[in-house]
Amino acid sequence: DKHTERSETCFFGTITDRIVDNLDYIFNEALLKNEISAMLIENNILEILVCVFRLSGMEEKKNTQKQEENVYVSLAKQYIDNNVEMAPSVEEVSEYCYLSAKQLTRIFQRYEDISPGEYIKNRRILKIEKLLADDSLSLKQISERMNFNNEYYFNSFFKKYSGMPPGEYRKMLGK
Repeated sequence: DKHTERSETCFFGTITDRIVDNLDYIFNEALLKNEISAMLIENNILEILVCVFRLSGMEEKKNTQKQEENVYVSLAKQYIDNNVEMAPSVEEVSEYCYLSAKQLTRIFQRYEDISPGEYIKNRRILKIEKLLADDSLSLKQISERMNFNNEYYFNSFFKKYSGMPPGEYRKMLGK
C-alpha cells in the first residue's frame, strides 16, 4: 500500500489518507496559479495542520464565538451573489467549489447556520425586492431577468417567501 510506505518514512506518526489527499490536491492547485487556487491551497494547508496536531495528541479548543468564514463558504457565496439572477442550484455551486453538494451543505451550515439552498433563496428574494423598487421595470421584465419560467411562478415564489405578491409589495413601497 502506497500510504503505508509513506508513513514508515514519517517522523511524526502515521500519515492519514486525508493528509495525503490534501497534499495531492495542493500540488494540483499550485499548478493553476490563480487567486481561487491560492484560497483553496490555504484552506487545505490548515486542514493538514489540524490533522497533524490531532495525530500528535493535541486537542482542539472549543470556540463559542463564530468561527472565521471557511474559504469554500466564501467562494460559494461569491458565486451565488454573482449569479443570483440565473438561480444557481446547490449542485452548480458545489461544482464551482470542487465539492459534492453534500460536502458544501455540511460546511455551509456549519459556518452560516443555513443551507446553501436557503442562502440562494434569500439572495434571490433580496434581489427581487431591489428590482421591485425600480418602477421602470415591469413584473414581467423582473420575472425574465430573474430567470423564472413564467410570471405565475415568479409571483408564487415571491409570495411564498415574502408573504405578499410582488405587485402588492411594489404598492407598499409606493411605486
